Amino acid sequence: MEDHSVSVCSIPLRHRIPACGYLFSEKPREPHILREMADFYHIPVRELAGIKQGKDFVREDGTVVPHTRLTRPADPPGRYAYCSDTAFAPSIIPYIKGVDCLYHESTFLERDLPRAVDTFHSTARQAAEIASQAGVRQLVLGHYSARYDDLTAFLEEASAVFPQVILSEEGLIINL
Repeated sequence: MEDHSVSVCSIPLRHRIPACGYLFSEKPREPHILREMADFYHIPVRELAGIKQGKDFVREDGTVVPHTRLTRPADPPGRYAYCSDTAFAPSIIPYIKGVDCLYHESTFLERDLPRAVDTFHSTARQAAEIASQAGVRQLVLGHYSARYDDLTAFLEEASAVFPQVILSEEGLIINL
């Protein structure tokens, strides 16, 4: 899916049944006009769109004001990956390389690795290994097995491999 501001691509995951994750990627935005500079140079509104697109402003006396003096760069586009219902799958790393935030399932703890393998799910440690190898900024764990009453061990297990980890919970809001 793609529109003017974002694209969404599916990511093939490893599960007992066909499953996919998703990569949400913002598109680059135009730079921001520096209002004080636009006022200083008396730039007409009709010129602003061109300046945002990289055109320099030419004053009535022929003086060229570079667009770089009139703008500041836009924030870099954000990227978020959602990977649930998957066994440990390093094959997803090229898709999620460098994302700002990765949600990765962590159904089991490492002590239950055989169960994770049998059910095509991941452990908290495996999710952290994927995050580390992919160089993501933030890892969010989730999709926990109901067998665990205390989720603290998930955070501890993953943090030992990848420190920028948080536990998902119902109603959690994350500012990207």
